Amino acid sequence: MTAVCTSLFRWTRWLAALLAAGCMAPANATPPVAQAQLPIIPIPAQVGWQTGLFRVADRTVISVQPGNAQADWAARYLAGLAARTRGLRLSVRVEKGVSHHAIRLEMDRQAPEGHAQGYVLDVDRHGILVRARSQAGLFYGVVSLWQLLTPDSMRGPVEIPCVSIRDWPRFVWRGLMLDSSRHMQSVAAIEQLLNQMALHKLDVFH
Repeated sequence: MTAVCTSLFRWTRWLAALLAAGCMAPANATPPVAQAQLPIIPIPAQVGWQTGLFRVADRTVISVQPGNAQADWAARYLAGLAARTRGLRLSVRVEKGVSHHAIRLEMDRQAPEGHAQGYVLDVDRHGILVRARSQAGLFYGVVSLWQLLTPDSMRGPVEIPCVSIRDWPRFVWRGLMLDSSRHMQSVAAIEQLLNQMALHKLDVFH
């Protein structure tokens, strides 16, 4: 079973490399130089580069609006990912205003316009803002932010380049098929595959 899990993980890493190479990049994607500097899979639809860096470390706040259960869930998901993969202890805080130097998650029906699963991710020297018009879009924005938080295998604080991202799916669905006709997979192996799919924004499992 370990061999099966290892094989699934290697397959998803190969898929990640394929997407990063631009094989599924939209026509208006960022130039190759910018693509190499931004560790987001798949390549975002629109990227605007700014000057400066924002540092994320222990106790950086993930801020959500009161009564927003969808943003609260996304915030706790991001905090869990950051803790497991980067060793960062981010705190989730429900607040009307935004804490100083915080990560803010918001639901916004106008972000971005016309794309139900799209999201906006803005990073400047004062903080990070992720906005989306649906829970799915906010989840994809959080995944992209997590990818920015883990550009390498290091642990601890990380500096993120100031950037403005407008992203949405190029295709109606982005699927992956698991063929079980010759090999039986355990529930744990399939759950691992589903988790890897989520972290690469694949949303249809066959």
